[in-house]
Amino acid sequence: MPAVRIRFNYNTLVLDETGVVSGHKSLCGCTVAVLDKQGQFFRLPFKGFRPHIGLTLLKLQYVKVVDVSHYYSTNFLNAGIEVPRDHYCVGVFEEGGVFLLIEEERLIVFPISLSDQLSC
Repeated sequence: MPAVRIRFNYNTLVLDETGVVSGHKSLCGCTVAVLDKQGQFFRLPFKGFRPHIGLTLLKLQYVKVVDVSHYYSTNFLNAGIEVPRDHYCVGVFEEGGVFLLIEEERLIVFPISLSDQLSC
């Protein structure tokens, strides 16, 4: 089952579709940090993962999920794929929460632009 390790303050949590797998749940619960267009951070519930389907007729609301440090495709006890600190993961807002998009067994990740960093 895929999972992600997120940074929250000076701690880390591992989240999968069922909730917190490792770490202190009381820190932030099953939420991830999202960066909006004004450069403000807020937390939304983490719902799991979705495959990236490319072009679609559905209107999707994409979000920038920050503070993800690792992605584990099968088991979070094995070495995962590291996400650099200055990058964000692409997610989609559906069903009152965020689903992270996966393409070819990897998270879709982009560097945070300079305008995003200046507005924070």
